[in-house]
Amino acid sequence: MKRILPLKRFLCLTLILSVSACFIATTVSAADSAVKPVPRNDKWWKDRQALLNKRVADAQGHVDMLLIGDSITHGWEGNGKKVWDEYYAPRNAVNLGIGGDRTQHVLWRLDNGNLEGISPKLAMIMIGTNNSGSNTSEEIAAGVKAIVEKLRKKLPKTKILVLGIFPRGTDDSDHLRQVNMKANEIIAKLADSDMVTYLDIGDKFLTKDRVLTKEVMPDLLHLTPDSYKIWAEAVEPEVAKVMGPLQKKQHSAVKPVPRKEKKGWMDRHESMNKRVAQGNVDMLLIGDSITHGWEGGGKKVWDEYYAPRNAVNLGIGGDRTQHVIWRLDNGNIEGISPKLAMLMIGTNNSRDNTPEEIADGVQTIVEKLRKKLPKTKVLILGIFPRGTDDSDARRQVNMKANKIIAKLADSDMVRYLDIGDKFLTKDRVLTKKVMPDLLHLTPDSYKIWAEAVEPAVAEVMGPLKKKVVPTEKCPADDTGFVPLFDGKALDGWRKAGGGATYSVDDGCIVGKVGPGSNTFLCTEKDYGDFILKVDVKFDVPGNSGIQIRSHERKKDGRVFGYQCEIDPSKRAWSGGIYDEARRGWLYNLEHNEKGRKALKLNDWNQFVIKCQGPSIKTWINGVPCADLTDNMDADGFIALQVHSGKQGQIRWKNIRIKELGKDK
Repeated sequence: MKRILPLKRFLCLTLILSVSACFIATTVSAADSAVKPVPRNDKWWKDRQALLNKRVADAQGHVDMLLIGDSITHGWEGNGKKVWDEYYAPRNAVNLGIGGDRTQHVLWRLDNGNLEGISPKLAMIMIGTNNSGSNTSEEIAAGVKAIVEKLRKKLPKTKILVLGIFPRGTDDSDHLRQVNMKANEIIAKLADSDMVTYLDIGDKFLTKDRVLTKEVMPDLLHLTPDSYKIWAEAVEPEVAKVMGPLQKKQHSAVKPVPRKEKKGWMDRHESMNKRVAQGNVDMLLIGDSITHGWEGGGKKVWDEYYAPRNAVNLGIGGDRTQHVIWRLDNGNIEGISPKLAMLMIGTNNSRDNTPEEIADGVQTIVEKLRKKLPKTKVLILGIFPRGTDDSDARRQVNMKANKIIAKLADSDMVRYLDIGDKFLTKDRVLTKKVMPDLLHLTPDSYKIWAEAVEPAVAEVMGPLKKKVVPTEKCPADDTGFVPLFDGKALDGWRKAGGGATYSVDDGCIVGKVGPGSNTFLCTEKDYGDFILKVDVKFDVPGNSGIQIRSHERKKDGRVFGYQCEIDPSKRAWSGGIYDEARRGWLYNLEHNEKGRKALKLNDWNQFVIKCQGPSIKTWINGVPCADLTDNMDADGFIALQVHSGKQGQIRWKNIRIKELGKDK
């Protein structure tokens, strides 16, 4: 006999099942929503969709790039228009962004005319942030994946650049940002190393603490004009791989021209070409009248800082960026490969060109230098201040240009340095004591310039060589010294580098050449400020040295750092300072004849090395040899070097050190 449920229980069960079914249907619908193509019913949306289809149709197949997304992409026609005109209009790009769109709406659009009759080189996608309020991270990623698959099917020859969803909200605690970040982790896996590339540029919009400020996105979602510039610059390397380098508009600041109307300009240009043709050029200073002035008010400082570095002055009064560009194509850098080029140009453009155009001109110069002088490092100086204070119109132009120029630095071959504040008072006033006409420098101001850039210059060129031969007397007091070697064992020392051998014989450490690279016997302790005394004698002459404030690279065990040279060759630079495995010679004995004669080849020699702060001084047998000022290293280990070679055996004894306190 069948059991019949009471009506009340039947109705309750039916209601529960109905609700459950609805819940299941809703869940499935939500899960599918990001991948199921649907249009939006708003009239303006339909009008926008029709407009995009018309753009594609009107292009008659001449669409080389697509930008696909929501209101952030749509915004290229608003806040981003100026940047669009610079980066994407020249590339025949079409904007397929509609404000408020989600992945499902983009999917529908791609099936309904947005891709009709075109075969672009590149499609850049940034979509999904509008899904984050109703979809999970996995669902959003599925929607992006569906878009990529549709593009690959409909546009098989088009490469795809998928951007990570941009950050939103104040910081990483924002719920919607968290959803997007997790979605990005999944979306990143769409990259296939061939037709699909993934790039997350979100960090470009954040502070170091990952905070999104209203200066970048006023509503913590949509971009300012400057933020569109950040976007374009961040993706440009990837875009350029597919689309080719960006072709700059030929405005006046980038169009190479000579100044034939200016009497004497061509003569000056030709004289610089003749100097360059003579060779022996290790450094260039490139610019206008302010650089030209190194030969006038700046001559004394030039003779001290740049003449010893084989520098050539490529400054011509009145020049603008376009004139420098022309000069670089017409002999100014022909047949040379200097170590460093210091560039300061653009102030003469500030009347007729915008900050962006001036920056374009500087960028063109830098690109030309990098192309023609690939081994030369470039130091770009911010355009110097002019006018009385920051209210000066042309100073304002230069300051805005500097902000753009600063971005040319690449942390490798190109460095940017703004020393403008060195010429100003605390209130940012430029006085006539510094620049009499509020533009050109006095002799003292050239000294300010040289001293301000010296650390950056020294990194490439090495420390400034002093013309004066050192004369300071050797420290004679032996009190306070402690031995580093007891004459019996190598306790407290370790070997690094090649195959030379170190042994103890008759109270001496004996180093003998062996196979492989340079070899070092290093102290296990580091030392900072000290006086070191060592007695040295050759059994068999061979290159050697005493490392001070040195270090060892973790990746390959290579010892590097300051070395007091022990040089038995005819060159006789013993006591000079060499930067082992890094910058080379920092202080040789080319002009120190007494120092060159101090070493006795067949006898014991006392080497004394004093390191205090940035100062390093050496003596051999009481004769002053080197006097170097350098800030690269403040401490490190001491080591006895045996240079690689066919022969060489050297002895060290009486190795003792006196550490100097900071108050010494």
